Amino acid sequence: MGFVIGFLALIAVYVAKRYYLGYKESKALKDPDYYAFGLAPAIEVKRAVEHKQYVKAERLITGMNSDNLTQTIDCLTLSMDEQVFLEWLEASNQKQIPTLFVGVHYNHQGWRARSHSYAEDVSPEGAQSFYTYQAKSGARLLQVADDPRFREEACCRLIRHYMGQGNLHLAEQYFHKTIEINKDNFWAYLRFAEAAQPKWGGNLKMIDELLALLPARKLIQHSTKLKLILDGLGAGQNYFGIPEEDIKPRTAASLAMIDKELTAESPKSIHRYVLYGYMAMLGSHLDLELYHEKYEKKMNHYYALYPFGIQA
Repeated sequence: MGFVIGFLALIAVYVAKRYYLGYKESKALKDPDYYAFGLAPAIEVKRAVEHKQYVKAERLITGMNSDNLTQTIDCLTLSMDEQVFLEWLEASNQKQIPTLFVGVHYNHQGWRARSHSYAEDVSPEGAQSFYTYQAKSGARLLQVADDPRFREEACCRLIRHYMGQGNLHLAEQYFHKTIEINKDNFWAYLRFAEAAQPKWGGNLKMIDELLALLPARKLIQHSTKLKLILDGLGAGQNYFGIPEEDIKPRTAASLAMIDKELTAESPKSIHRYVLYGYMAMLGSHLDLELYHEKYEKKMNHYYALYPFGIQA
């Protein structure tokens, strides 16, 4: 319960500051392409699927890099109904692609029903809906996990699937499978950084092992570490083995260092909005308005799944 209360308190303070400073409500409430985060290929795929131009959609999807594929899948699966994906699946000659999309759609629907509370705080109805959706999601994702074209994405999605099932052993297995395929898969590290925390059955040893595996890609390093800092502040836990009195000043120093790097060279990946979100959230929490305001503006009202959750 402490984690949930603490983390929701951080979110509440952040939202209050946004309101006070005059920021508008999330675009997610009015923009059907919100989760594209302005990524043109994602919007193009969404339009093709809406118009039942499945061959075009599948051609675009198979040409995407890992980062853009993940964002495109989230864009469609968070904004379109189940029936859209089932019709696509029925009509497609490349069944693995709509199978992947419908599997992720079910995963998101399950988390919408469950929320991120501790298991004992989830309603019986929410828990039942969650497990129903997760069973459907897991079956679809496992169908795709052997396809060389989409194994990376399916395995990465299965990290979170098994975390939700309480099977940390399999969550960890799929984390390693993902980074064996692509050591620079951004979301593999973020998803396992959550699974490795005590809330989901993890421990400090798992977190240390994850940190030791972080690749040279700065976007992954910074986003993963800031996630663990923010989650730790919300949970009242210290994941870095440093004196409690040093956590906030060291975090402020980390924000200054990351800000210097980002000012010198901004990431090109669509996942930059995740890092911007953590910079803004921690800037808010530490009353460092320079970072809060700067990265709130850089976010362009795009509230990524981490740290903000589903926005619509």
